[in-house]
Amino acid sequence: MEDKLLQRMKADRGWLAEQMAQVPVFRGYLENTTIWEADKMIRDEIARRLSEAKTPVNKAIKAAGEDVRAGAGLAALERLLNLVDKAANKVRFADYGHSAISAKVKIRQQDLARLLAYDRCMFEQLAEVEGAADVVLEMGPDRLEAALATFERQFDQRKKCLGEVAGGWSSPAAT
Repeated sequence: MEDKLLQRMKADRGWLAEQMAQVPVFRGYLENTTIWEADKMIRDEIARRLSEAKTPVNKAIKAAGEDVRAGAGLAALERLLNLVDKAANKVRFADYGHSAISAKVKIRQQDLARLLAYDRCMFEQLAEVEGAADVVLEMGPDRLEAALATFERQFDQRKKCLGEVAGGWSSPAAT
């Protein structure tokens, strides 16, 4: 995953950026910029897929709305929509990134490997969320709610790892 993503980011650079990459100080800046841009791309994809998990929940709400006895179940499903939005926004609008962490931070190969391992775990947990969303109509909201909670804990661990890699950076919310 790492090689393909870095290759894609490098291929998207323009001619000027390629020329500036020949300048030693600027080269490090470009490498870190690539990492933060890749992080943003990953978070955008995860947030998009989380938002798509609302579709089966909306179908369950529509089905429950046809049953006059579905009051409490309907409320739980509505709350679930809010939880999905909360998780997607947490990922989409994380309070770190290129603007929050100094471009002077040099991310070593082993640190990048750690971050990529967290990304793999996040995508695995995302698959759990999607699977739970797909069966929300049959199984109810509890499974999806638990999967979202686990996903958010995983995202928080990834965020902590990124802070460690960036030399002790912590988000304003964590202080």
